[in-house]
Amino acid sequence: MKIYLLFISTSLVAILLFSSCTIKPTNVENSSEVAPIFPDYTDITLPYNIAPLNFYIKDKAEAYYVEIYDQPKQHLIKIGNRNGDISIPHSQWKELLNENKGANYYVDIYLKVDNKWTKYTTITNHIANEGIDSYLSYRIIHPGYEMWNKMGIYQRNLENFNQYPIMENTFSQGNCMNCHSYCNNSPDTMMFHMRAAMGGTVVRINDQLKKLNTKTKNTISAGAYPSWHPSGKYIAFSTNKVGQTFHAHRDKNVEVFDTESNLVVLDLEGNGILSDDTLRTKEYFETFPAWSPDGKHLYFTRATAKHPSKFNEIYYSLMRIGFDENQKKKFAQVEKIIDADTITKSIAFPRVSPDGKHVLFCMSDYGMFTIWHKESDLYLLNIETKEYKKLENVNSDDTESFHSWSKNSRWIVFSSKRLDNLTARPFFAYLDKNGIAKKPFVMPQKDPHFYDKFIKSYNIPELMTGRITKTPKDFARL
Repeated sequence: MKIYLLFISTSLVAILLFSSCTIKPTNVENSSEVAPIFPDYTDITLPYNIAPLNFYIKDKAEAYYVEIYDQPKQHLIKIGNRNGDISIPHSQWKELLNENKGANYYVDIYLKVDNKWTKYTTITNHIANEGIDSYLSYRIIHPGYEMWNKMGIYQRNLENFNQYPIMENTFSQGNCMNCHSYCNNSPDTMMFHMRAAMGGTVVRINDQLKKLNTKTKNTISAGAYPSWHPSGKYIAFSTNKVGQTFHAHRDKNVEVFDTESNLVVLDLEGNGILSDDTLRTKEYFETFPAWSPDGKHLYFTRATAKHPSKFNEIYYSLMRIGFDENQKKKFAQVEKIIDADTITKSIAFPRVSPDGKHVLFCMSDYGMFTIWHKESDLYLLNIETKEYKKLENVNSDDTESFHSWSKNSRWIVFSSKRLDNLTARPFFAYLDKNGIAKKPFVMPQKDPHFYDKFIKSYNIPELMTGRITKTPKDFARL
């Protein structure tokens, strides 16, 4: 009986405290400062179908009160507590965003210190008319280069906080797995590589799964970096022999580089390899294939082959080659789009927007493995004019690396180490039809403190239009 009464009493006190905090403060002083919140969800553009942007307030206070609303406050979310953790109710958040596409929403933050309330300047965020693909897939790995015995490829529902495994190496003897890729952002046509004893390329087309050996006697290696032809009939691969060296410098721990690399195309219907002499050379390193959305061009990067001791003098240019699947000779002439030797910079990970207007790529001082390059930034090429620029509002002082496009070409996701200079996190940014980008924001989490505690990296973020319904057990049976 005593325990029961104590429980009721404690609950009533908690309810009263919460209620007192959710009543709008009075006698408020205004501050011209922006509230220090984490993650930084201020002055951003977000899709109307994103999960709640939960955050915490860094400043210490006796009580916290937040209002999230539209104009003229037809939708008003009130949150008050004593710890500064702001978890937004999902149903209210969804209604606010869906009813305000193309408009702004506002966040007012109040803090109570020494029994006095202060209101920070109002935060204004914009809700885009265009939604983002509903799922994101990624590999979760340790941020270093020496531990990979426990890893997995996962998919996250971006409209809520649900995460599901695609494949985990606890099902496959602790092997390495990588390079998950999708045809036209579809979860029904996808692939990933298994390495070591379980080696092979796992391909899913509709409901059928198969495992392929893409190594032949005439190729350098099994397929590495992939790109699906929009028809779903072909996958372009790089074939690479790579090396690595280690630096005695805190900002450059390791360097990964090609010692040989070529390009091939896997013909899924013919169950064979297509190639061309211009894509398989000793003179050049060719890597990072990327199809145009009409399937008529294969973009890639190419560098003059040099000895590994000159790894910091290797610059990859942006190239493309014509492709016609109806011709006996399917490949045309190679065209150089950006000459890296002229600008003494190196290009990596070209990805063509689904509307065919832009190529997004990374540029760093040299080499091809940008995740280890602090200076790596995102650039955007206008395909029609051949002009390119560093993406304003998007890059940071730290590493920006692998990226992908949403199906509607209005959103990009990319890996960035800007939060802690160690772990790669997925960030989203809106691009309008002219390629003008808005300030990016990190993928929201249910726990506002998640990124302070989670010490693994999100690797190869790929946007998907839906969920992969196959399970790790389904893939493991292969």
